[in-house]
Amino acid sequence: MTQTSLGLSDKEFLITKKSANRPDLLASDKFGSPELWWVLVLSNLEIIKDPIADFKEGTVIRLITASRAKQIVGT
Repeated sequence: MTQTSLGLSDKEFLITKKSANRPDLLASDKFGSPELWWVLVLSNLEIIKDPIADFKEGTVIRLITASRAKQIVGT
């Protein structure tokens, strides 16, 4: 992932064993709600095709801010 593919507030995030195959756990930790798991997937369509199988330990994904995630869902 290049710097130009990240938004100004986006960060690179390495999926750890704790959240491997569990985008809901990472969404809960980073966005405050497990129901926002799909925002992680939507933000990483070039990397994550299957939201469970492709969400594996060692994969680097784009992580948007919690405020941006909530803006996307309109809350």
